[in-house]
Amino acid sequence: MGRGFSGYNSTQGLAVLPRVIPPPSADDTQPKVRLVTVFFGANDACLPGTDQHVDLQTYTSNLEQIICSPLAMQHNPAIKFLIIGPPPLDQHQQASLDMQKKGHIRRTAEHTKLYADAAGELADKLNVPYVNTWEEIQTLAGWKENDEYLPGSLETPKNETLAKMLYDGLHLSGDGYQVLFKALLASIKQNYPELDPENLSAVAPFWDDAEFEAKTRKLVGN
Repeated sequence: MGRGFSGYNSTQGLAVLPRVIPPPSADDTQPKVRLVTVFFGANDACLPGTDQHVDLQTYTSNLEQIICSPLAMQHNPAIKFLIIGPPPLDQHQQASLDMQKKGHIRRTAEHTKLYADAAGELADKLNVPYVNTWEEIQTLAGWKENDEYLPGSLETPKNETLAKMLYDGLHLSGDGYQVLFKALLASIKQNYPELDPENLSAVAPFWDDAEFEAKTRKLVGN
């Protein structure tokens, strides 16, 4: 089950963690959490002085507290974590929206990259798999490691691939989510093969299971 919180930064995500990860029950009536994806950073990366901004040190501290929280540890050894980094920012779309709504620019391509890099460094520190959404999309947009300016920066022409991946310059489009999904699934297969959808057992009988079908007919009186 996926659960998203619109507009939240990592500080707010940490605050609602008890509502997201339930405590395990002794009699197994409460589901055990097996995989948690932690996907924060796009809102934290708002510029200092803006309402959603969280500084880099606090951002990485929040992610670490989420992953190492006592609530999560109660699900050990079953629970697994995976950090998803924030996508890039397309200022050619987002800057005009910021000006319309707030009267000033709230995000930049360069500042967002700092948070993607910090999330990756934390993942290395905690030995947790990292899905680098920023790099996955920017590579498709033609970005190279030694480029002077980033695709999405106002210092460069509008990048059509980036515009296709981010429908408003900030949020992933359907195409962007396809990229993220493929990278996420590849990471699960590589790091947690037991959680590969192809390797998971069914939690309920298939509809055409003969024994299940007989029990169903008995229940409905046929």
